[in-house]
Amino acid sequence: MFLHYLWVGPLQAIAVTALLWMEIGIPCLSGMAVLIILLLVQSCFGMLFSSLRSETAAVTDDRIRTISEVITGIRTIKMYAWEVICRPYYHIEKEISRILKSSYLRGMNLASFFTVSKIMISVTFITNDLLDNVITASQVFVVVTLFEALRFSSTLYFPMAVEKVSEAVVSIQRIKHFLLLDEIPQHKPQLPSDGKTIVDVQDFTAFWDKVTNPPFQNC
Repeated sequence: MFLHYLWVGPLQAIAVTALLWMEIGIPCLSGMAVLIILLLVQSCFGMLFSSLRSETAAVTDDRIRTISEVITGIRTIKMYAWEVICRPYYHIEKEISRILKSSYLRGMNLASFFTVSKIMISVTFITNDLLDNVITASQVFVVVTLFEALRFSSTLYFPMAVEKVSEAVVSIQRIKHFLLLDEIPQHKPQLPSDGKTIVDVQDFTAFWDKVTNPPFQNC
């Protein structure tokens, strides 16, 4: 859904830069420098998202494996009173820690959506004032409008695209690793040579308990 914003965002930023250059000249570069720094930071966030996603997936696998083992051996655990020892708190805490870090990064990306456009506008006008350039009300309106046009594509959808693509790459790698695993050979029982007799029993006695009469005797 957000994949195309990986190229739409930078392309729109270039177009806005050209329009701002035609409108106010050099001061527009200071505002766009803020956007470039933001894009670089968000690219680093994408690498962190990928790393955290890999770690979260590994911890989740360990947690599921531990819970499966606990469920399988629940009778032994209850018999020896190992409930406290076998609780998978450690894996759950590690998983929550990774998810929490990802949420922090996601929150920082969302915060940039509300703040970066204002910072870009402020830096541009401050630079324009330091260069002693005269700016009119119509130019202010155009500059604010153009910077606001970058708000969604470059500060909201672009970070989301980086995040989703990073997570998708990790998921694809996990699926690829799973599909490339060696096949487990299927052990088929060896049938007798005549192809008919499977089990041959003589003088066989079986019962559920010693009180009742054996349901199978001298079979």
